[in-house]
Amino acid sequence: AALPRSIVIGLINLAIVVMLAVNIIYYSVQTGILFVFLRAIWLIILIGWLGIQLYLWPILDEMETPTLRGGLRNAGVMVLQNPVFSLMLLLMVGVFVVLSTVLLAPWMLVTNSILACIANAAVLDRLALVRAK
Repeated sequence: AALPRSIVIGLINLAIVVMLAVNIIYYSVQTGILFVFLRAIWLIILIGWLGIQLYLWPILDEMETPTLRGGLRNAGVMVLQNPVFSLMLLLMVGVFVVLSTVLLAPWMLVTNSILACIANAAVLDRLALVRAK
């Protein structure tokens, strides 16, 4: 039962990322201050969504009774409460993904595992700060 739900969640996530990317590309050819503003908004939303995706599965693993809505909410709160940390984490993950893509072999051997470890370590680090308060 978990696999079909995971596939649906993955397809919805893919649709959201594609929609955001199409909006950014569409507004990139337009000129004017309004279009610059709209490009910036879509880019910020895309970065936020990627941050939420990075935190989502480790947060679901930490929840007593995991729900997708609760996990998305908690991941969103984590991104908003830690914007610099989240942005730096996404940059680090982005560099690693680019290097893995260029070298190709890491994708097949370790990239997915390392990304999962990075995401888990980041969530546990942020949760330790929250629990300490």
